[in-house]
Amino acid sequence: MSKMTVYPLFVIIGACSYGVVSTIITLSMLDGFSASEAVTSQFVMGFIGILTGMANISYGLSLNYMPASLAVVLLFQFTWIGMLISCIAKRQFPGRTEYFSIFLLFVGTFQQLA
Repeated sequence: MSKMTVYPLFVIIGACSYGVVSTIITLSMLDGFSASEAVTSQFVMGFIGILTGMANISYGLSLNYMPASLAVVLLFQFTWIGMLISCIAKRQFPGRTEYFSIFLLFVGTFQQLA
């Protein structure tokens, strides 16, 4: 594609993105939220997207140093670590479903490392 066709395409994509933003804010305000609450939630979701992107970049770089099977096992350790932090913060034990998921995670982890 030439530059003469790519740049207008970028402008169209950007305009479409802002069209979606205004629609989301309008629908949020119809549901009783203020414009500032709707915009703030979009910033928060964008920040979470940045964290997800950083995790993906870190995972991709780790593949230079370890096999993919070990890297994915280590990647999913966030499950039990996040659950542990949640239990400490809420001062309550996990439920039956959470215990089962942790059990499956540990079985898979130890099976992979063995």
